[in-house]
Amino acid sequence: DCAFSDCTSLTSITIPDSVTSVGDCAFSDCTSLTSITIPDSVISIGERAFEDCTSLTSIKIAASNEKYLIINNYDKVERDIVAATEVFRTRKLDSEVKIPLDLKIQLAVKLIDWYDNAEAKAYVKKMLTRGMKALIDSGNLELIQVLLEKTDFVTKRNVDKYIQYAIDTKQQEIYLTLIHYKDEIGAYTEISKKFRL
Repeated sequence: DCAFSDCTSLTSITIPDSVTSVGDCAFSDCTSLTSITIPDSVISIGERAFEDCTSLTSIKIAASNEKYLIINNYDKVERDIVAATEVFRTRKLDSEVKIPLDLKIQLAVKLIDWYDNAEAKAYVKKMLTRGMKALIDSGNLELIQVLLEKTDFVTKRNVDKYIQYAIDTKQQEIYLTLIHYKDEIGAYTEISKKFRL
């Protein structure tokens, strides 16, 4: 507990694979900490481990050296990191686990991308509209591209909803990618007449 608390000069840390537990308040008040990498060996993280880490904007959860997921830092993120590392360790997406929708969708898409996981595909298919909106809201173009390339869930009919939602939320790079995708599958007339730009 409190192992690195108040280490105000600490800027980044990679937790080694040998670590399975991070104690309470382990990095609390590390105000210069900007990045942290957590391996899938970590099975517990104590309360307020990243409390008042005001410079920490994202956390990298590593499934392996090449495979990782970056999530935002937010209140109670510790619980969700543990759930995400368990998903990566077991390669199973427990639909009963209570984690934010945008994180659950990100985990499912990563399982599809890395392991062609059937359970994750079923979850994404069931939650596609809400999931795409969550990915658009977080500006996660990388995972939207994975969905477009690795699944057949995004159809000519429902992609229009996602394009308009991306336009409305001012996610320009995402709506341009979706428009290009729809154009590639030969589903367009004049774009300016179809959407409110």
